[in-house]
Amino acid sequence: MCTTVDEKQLLRRQIREIEANMTETQRLNSDLALQKRFLALPQVAQAKTILLYASMGSEVETAPVLAALRRQGKRVLLPRCLPGRQMVAQVYDPNRLVRHRYGMWEPAADCEAVPAEEIDLVLVPGVCYDRTGMRLGRGGGYYDRYLAECKGESVGWCREALLQDKVPAEPWDRPVHLVLTEREEIYN
Repeated sequence: MCTTVDEKQLLRRQIREIEANMTETQRLNSDLALQKRFLALPQVAQAKTILLYASMGSEVETAPVLAALRRQGKRVLLPRCLPGRQMVAQVYDPNRLVRHRYGMWEPAADCEAVPAEEIDLVLVPGVCYDRTGMRLGRGGGYYDRYLAECKGESVGWCREALLQDKVPAEPWDRPVHLVLTEREEIYN
C-alpha cells in the first residue's frame, strides 16, 4: 500500500522530470511572469513586513523580488533554519547571508529576528501546488510549523506546468491563502 510519504516522494520525482524538460527560456519567462504578478498583488502593496526566501536550484528566482521590495521600503525577511526543524524570520541584508548546510542562503545568526505575528505576508516555497493551496515542500515541515504561528497571509507561486490537481497531504500540512501562476490567482 502506498503511503502519503510515498506519494509525495513519487510526485517530487515527477516534478523534477517536468522541470528537467523545461527550456531555459521557458523557465526565465515563467520567472519573470511570476515575479511581476507577485509584485503587483494588492497584498504586497499593503504589507509592511514580508517573509520571502532565497531561491535555489530550479525554484522561481526571488532575488529581483527581494531587491524590488527593499526599494519600496518594505521590511523584508528571510527564514533561518533552527534545530528541531524550526525556523525564525530575520531581517534580510544581502551583505549578511550565510549558506545553510542544505544549500540555501539565510541571514547570519546575529541578524534581527522578527516575531511571526509581525509578518503581514509570507511567500511560501513549494516544489508544486494544487488549486486548494496545498503544497509539496521539500519534506522538512519547516513552513508547516511556522505557518501555524503566523497570522499573515500566505502566497505560493507555482509554474503552470507544475500545478497539480491534488497534492498528497497529511493532517499537519498547511495550505496557502493564494496560489499564483503565470496567468491565475487561485484564492483559498
